[in-house]
Amino acid sequence: MTENKISIVLDKSQPIYMGMDVHKKTWSVCLVHCKQVVGKASLPADFEVLKKYLNRYEGFEIYSVYEAGFCGFSLHRQLISIGIKNIITPVHKIPTISGDRVKTDKIDCFKLAHFLANGLLKAIYIPTEEQINFRQIVRTRDQLKSKRIRVIAQIKNLLFQIGISVDAKQVSKKLRQHLLTLDLPSMFKMTLELHFEQLDLLQRQLKDLYKEIEKAGEESKSCKIYHIIKSTPAIGPILAMALTYEVADWKRFRNEKKICAFFGLTPSEFSSGERVCRGKITGQGNRMIRALLVQTSWKIIKQDLVMKEFFDRLAAQTGSKKKAIVAVARKLMCRIYSMVKNEREYALGLVA
Repeated sequence: MTENKISIVLDKSQPIYMGMDVHKKTWSVCLVHCKQVVGKASLPADFEVLKKYLNRYEGFEIYSVYEAGFCGFSLHRQLISIGIKNIITPVHKIPTISGDRVKTDKIDCFKLAHFLANGLLKAIYIPTEEQINFRQIVRTRDQLKSKRIRVIAQIKNLLFQIGISVDAKQVSKKLRQHLLTLDLPSMFKMTLELHFEQLDLLQRQLKDLYKEIEKAGEESKSCKIYHIIKSTPAIGPILAMALTYEVADWKRFRNEKKICAFFGLTPSEFSSGERVCRGKITGQGNRMIRALLVQTSWKIIKQDLVMKEFFDRLAAQTGSKKKAIVAVARKLMCRIYSMVKNEREYALGLVA
């Protein structure tokens, strides 16, 4: 542990603000009291070491902050357990200083402490243990799907090397049986078989996860919200569970615009004076849910006439079906928010 000792008289009636720059092996901390730095240290990434370091400030009200990242919420819960009022702040919401081109762990934790003391940081929502567990099921499925896409791409590349072009998105059993009949080099055939075994394993895991997601949706504490979302045409257990637990607390969004912005479905804007310039969607937030909403929108325009008319009108105006379907996804998200807020199921042909 390295520490910079600072001799300043402390007033217990005033709080201490602690900024933390968290890494896998080390934590840099900076403590600000009455607008003065009263402590700086680089500690091993161990909560017990941090707790021992903070014992010298016993009797003080301590507020702390660290950036959202790989360590999740475990450190937050540990800090709360010893009476520290901690928040986790999103990286993209931290104020930037114009012309500041120097970045170190010491500077970062000082900035966090300074911004926290001046009330300039926003806190992210802290989900419950149940919400984290159910989130992870859907996120794991998305990771397995990405792995399956990579394995299929590797199989296609191998086949291309021997002059076999595969256009289909999936590698069918019929193709596999055909490959076994070909006179291929033994090592090449073995490599293909290993890739096919990986593909079979991923397929089984995805099926098992789908069943677990269905079961979790029915048994969770938020099953009412889950069923309201699932009443939407073309929305199955995956998207219903993802929305239920990625949003978690629907009341934290004041209106439809806020929740659409949360999922990156609102247009970016660069306007000044009389000049108004709107660009592509911001793309912030959860990529998986945004993709699922767009996929669902292609299906819902075939089932809901109002959504279809909305899509056709925008496609004609913009000359782009992609822009139109993103607008449908945004409208669908607004509709889902309204459904959950008013506790009513989806109604086909609803104009609002």
